Amino acid sequence: MKDMFSAVLLGAVVGAAATMFYLNNEKELCSAGRNFRENGKQAINFLNNLGQDIEESVKRKS
Repeated sequence: MKDMFSAVLLGAVVGAAATMFYLNNEKELCSAGRNFRENGKQAINFLNNLGQDIEESVKRKS
């Protein structure tokens, strides 16, 4: 029972710390999230274009 109480207490402390961090850095976190999504879209587009180029190259050689 004592171990379970310690785990619950630790979870509450970690949750409170995460909430405080989020509230204090909300703008930076939102900006980082937008940048991450945009960079992910660019990476996917790059890989799609690369795949199309390779496919066209293989078709020309066949």
